[in-house]
Amino acid sequence: YELRGLAAGSYIAGTPEAIQRVQEFSSHFFQRPDADYVDYDTTRTSLSGYRARLEFERESAVHWLWGVGFGAISPGFDINDAGRLRKADRIEGEAQLEYRETQPGPTFQEFSIKTEARSAWNYGWSRQPGEIEFGGRFTLLNFWGFGAEFDHRPRAQSDILAHDISPEWRILMGRAGRLGLRNRRAHRVQARWRVSAQSVAEL
Repeated sequence: YELRGLAAGSYIAGTPEAIQRVQEFSSHFFQRPDADYVDYDTTRTSLSGYRARLEFERESAVHWLWGVGFGAISPGFDINDAGRLRKADRIEGEAQLEYRETQPGPTFQEFSIKTEARSAWNYGWSRQPGEIEFGGRFTLLNFWGFGAEFDHRPRAQSDILAHDISPEWRILMGRAGRLGLRNRRAHRVQARWRVSAQSVAEL
């Protein structure tokens, strides 16, 4: 088993014009019409926030592997002067479950089947884009391999799209699927074939 965690904080200071620009960055969008839980203040001269995350996983087992995680990034957290922050104002949780067989059987040398779910909300508890994923990888007795994945993204609000328009801007359901095939890894020439399809509906 493995337990991982992190905690971080940020504090930035500057002129009102500079801090206003930070509040309006795509990673924050304090000016969103539905962001009544943050203080969009064009006169402020500092901004602070925090980030925390905790994960617990079963990393070693004969068949069943699993993991859960939870994290939060406060609306005011900003580290873009030192790195890259895609999105603050986020509370997220995830879970995954995998079954694997590493002993050769009548059909497969090995295989694994995995499902994973991720959900997210902003600090106003509006649902943000997440996804549910299901897939598997299989190696045949002749050492050829194939795999398949299917993703479903439930209906959710996108704060990035809703920064200056109606708070009802949504991302409707999205779906994606992938199929892959490869030859034996021992071949001198490695070959892989992959087909994918994706659909995202915006409302």
